[in-house]
Amino acid sequence: MWSILVMDSTLGKDSPLDYNRFLFSTKRDIESYHKDTEDGIYAQLYKDIEGIKDCSPYEIADSTHSAIMSLIDVPVRYYIEPAEDWWLNKRQTDVLGLNIMDGTCFINDLRLIGNDNADLILTHNKGYRKATGQRHPHSWTIVDRKDFLKWINKNLYQ
Repeated sequence: MWSILVMDSTLGKDSPLDYNRFLFSTKRDIESYHKDTEDGIYAQLYKDIEGIKDCSPYEIADSTHSAIMSLIDVPVRYYIEPAEDWWLNKRQTDVLGLNIMDGTCFINDLRLIGNDNADLILTHNKGYRKATGQRHPHSWTIVDRKDFLKWINKNLYQ
């Protein structure tokens, strides 16, 4: 039996791996930058994350790598388009609030524990919403479909 795990930052609202890091980032946004003054979205997000913080699929601070040990032999791809300038200008968000930290640490840790098929796929200027054509780095357009299918087929039949 085989399995392939594809991690990305384009699922739904967002898919941080380390909920404790994301919780810290959200709290920092509320306390330091008063991002919650108008609509209460950040306070609700903080509450939601706090409720699941112990369910992180990966934690940067976990030196035992307990959450990812089962992935040693699983092909993994993590897609992300950092687009730091877009996040700074459009969302007033710095790198602490992005998944780039989670993704690079996750892939690095997988490699260090022995996964030779863990890849970080960084894209540049590929994230656009298909329906509107608007720039957004968390769009599925960051995934090169042909390359992705080639990777799946290669890992399916090895």
